[in-house]
Amino acid sequence: MKKNDLKEIHKLSKTKKIVLCHGVFDILHSGHIYYFEQAKKLGDILVVSVTSDKFVNKGPNRPVNQLNERILLLKNIKSVDYVLESNYMTAKNIITKIKPSFFCKGPDYNNKENIDIKLNEEIATLKKYGGKFVTVKHQMKSSSKIIDKLKFENNESNKKKIFL
Repeated sequence: MKKNDLKEIHKLSKTKKIVLCHGVFDILHSGHIYYFEQAKKLGDILVVSVTSDKFVNKGPNRPVNQLNERILLLKNIKSVDYVLESNYMTAKNIITKIKPSFFCKGPDYNNKENIDIKLNEEIATLKKYGGKFVTVKHQMKSSSKIIDKLKFENNESNKKKIFL
């Protein structure tokens, strides 16, 4: 996380509404674009924090894309104003550092406030600073499902080669 970016975000937060999106963003897809576009509409500045590789817990050989690649892609999305590296298990520390007006998650987080302990901790931290938790609504997509499908298709293709 660049200190200059944090300084700029703090300065902007005095007059602008900051929206925070947090995640792994390993294989970018159209669902991410819809997510960022809808999140951006909640405020003036969209900050995306990206979980560093060592804290990604999505299964073996994940993330597929290293942190620097994920950050590069995110920085080139029109609706994203700032991209921050998150060297933590949850977004709690990022929320504490930037104190967003809104903390936004995708549709897969609808109704998870009561069952996801990490999310509950993030929301509690957010509320200390007067922020609001919001989930966006769009057709759900999943990087993990895309990766699983590619693995399956690759496995099936290899099986066919064996029998030819």
